[in-house]
Amino acid sequence: MTQPSPRRRGGILASILLLSLAASPCRAACPPRTTGDASPPRFVAQGGEVRDRQTGLIWQRCSAGSRWNGKTCQGRPQLMVLDDARAYARKLGHGWRLPSIQELGSLLDRRCGRPALDAALFPGVVELYDNSAKYWSDTPVPGMPPLIYNIDFLNGEADGNTPRLPMGLRLARSGR
Repeated sequence: MTQPSPRRRGGILASILLLSLAASPCRAACPPRTTGDASPPRFVAQGGEVRDRQTGLIWQRCSAGSRWNGKTCQGRPQLMVLDDARAYARKLGHGWRLPSIQELGSLLDRRCGRPALDAALFPGVVELYDNSAKYWSDTPVPGMPPLIYNIDFLNGEADGNTPRLPMGLRLARSGR
């Protein structure tokens, strides 16, 4: 495998750093929205789905392997290698797909700690292994095939991993 140039590696690391900065280093739960906050919330829960009013995407509220029971996600998230994650999305149909790294990163919330996303909207994010909760994107790491980007929803950090590493999965689809 050829190594990317120092300039390209710098761009990759800068991208990962920017995604990682979307999460707060604090370890407190997300504070609730205040009543004085006049702007409508970006994310709106609709049963087992969450609509992103900014992008129009609809997200599965629960990780693959768990189900929305009307109040929370029930069951343990299922770990999948990338090919199995893509097959899972195809099997579900209805436009469900793996998100891009930018889309997946949009779920990170600077106000949150561990997990680094709003657990009221996306409950059930738990340590999957090795003190992490890595979730697949469908975005290859430029210049470093076959690595694919993922985000660890416990700490909000992005990374690239081999497609053979089992990870969690949260699917998205277009809502527009």
